[in-house]
Amino acid sequence: MKDALQTAHEEVRLVLIHPGSEEIVMSGGQHRCVLPSVYIPAYSRHAEEVIAAALRQHHLETYCLFTVPADSEPLPSHHYSFSCLSARDAAPPAGFEWTAADSVAREQFEDRGDFNALRAGFEVIRKCQREPQSGYFGRPGWLDGITDWIRRQVLRPELRLTGKFAQLNASPATTLVRFETDVSAVWFKAVGEPNTREFPITLYLTRHFPEFVPAVVRTHDESNGWLTEEVPGRHLDSDSDPAMWIAVADSLARLQTMTIGHSLPLAAAGCIDVRSHSLLEAVEPFLEVMAGLMDEQTKIHPAPLTRTELKSLETILLDAIASVDALDVPPALVHLDFNLGNILTSPDRIVFLDWAAAAIGNPLFTFEYLLEQLRTLRPADRALQSEVSSAYTRRWRAFFGDDDLARALSAAPLLAAFSYATSGGDWRDPARRSGPAAAGHLRSLTRRMKREADLWASGATHGAAFLQSR
Repeated sequence: MKDALQTAHEEVRLVLIHPGSEEIVMSGGQHRCVLPSVYIPAYSRHAEEVIAAALRQHHLETYCLFTVPADSEPLPSHHYSFSCLSARDAAPPAGFEWTAADSVAREQFEDRGDFNALRAGFEVIRKCQREPQSGYFGRPGWLDGITDWIRRQVLRPELRLTGKFAQLNASPATTLVRFETDVSAVWFKAVGEPNTREFPITLYLTRHFPEFVPAVVRTHDESNGWLTEEVPGRHLDSDSDPAMWIAVADSLARLQTMTIGHSLPLAAAGCIDVRSHSLLEAVEPFLEVMAGLMDEQTKIHPAPLTRTELKSLETILLDAIASVDALDVPPALVHLDFNLGNILTSPDRIVFLDWAAAAIGNPLFTFEYLLEQLRTLRPADRALQSEVSSAYTRRWRAFFGDDDLARALSAAPLLAAFSYATSGGDWRDPARRSGPAAAGHLRSLTRRMKREADLWASGATHGAAFLQSR
């Protein structure tokens, strides 16, 4: 039974810190000190799952500071969650007691790795305490400070905090927390490297395009954070009303057409540049890195791309970028992480979330991401796919004709995949791309690009279908 649990779950050992001191929860005697642990679903969001598991398994209300190693890194045998108890008078779970973190030695731990993680984590905490700019959320007690700050904001009188909250992610410099009120909820989000750009981009979109994003109530400059009121709605899924898919496509097109002419201020706010000249500059260096990753692949299936295949991909990519550039597609706002979790729908309003991957460039890239998810969830519903495409393209006919629009759409699957792959930093950083997960993901994206490139070169694309159906 335990083996089955460990197959589907991963162990997280808890470094539970008293909010008013550096005491931690431990058990065991000499040479047998152990930390409490929980099991959470593998590859899940650690903060959310650890908090739920600590309450369920140890009856403790906690919030997270960070995880060692970071939960974005390849799965080790177990992680360590540095968490803080929500209540200062909380008692440790049965069989455990408060112990000063600096009073224990390596030899006291049953697992010496616990001591190493403990030392590394407290180095992070002390650095955050000395240098708050290095990590506002790496300090025990930060939740009290943020909660007090929210209470002081000029919210509607009925929006009184109830004390209940849900934390969705955590690191020394980032957090996302939903705070319940007597009526609905408010969200607090803060961002750090490499996503600090999301803060100014969000503020710009709130000021200029408030219909499409949650309203920012207040900013918390000390943490690069902001507070929003919750927007009612639900995410698209396979059972969503077709009218909602169509409304999302129309709203996306409306937002993007409204951003034409905003390229300079959006770029200044931090939007990634995925215009044609930037994509052209990335083709050769990206594919050279991919050639190295293909050479390093040890698995037989799927087969790595050969140098000849990568050279063919390079030629087709350059041709596709040039062909779309000749159409004078107006640069507009692009969302490079346009997954369904970042779309909220309601009968009154469509709202788009999480602009860390905002960009300036070919707007059709974002639509391609939406269309790909629709094809995945409802592959047989060709009629809805056509209606969604019509709703989106209808607003773009004011900017270029049907022939040019079809040609731009035909290259969108290839160029959207390329812009997604190159907009992240993994491929440029040898340390980050060398990890098995990152390397595998980049190889998979490149194989996908090769398939899309061959389709585009042969004329067998969705854009061609659009042209034939007019």
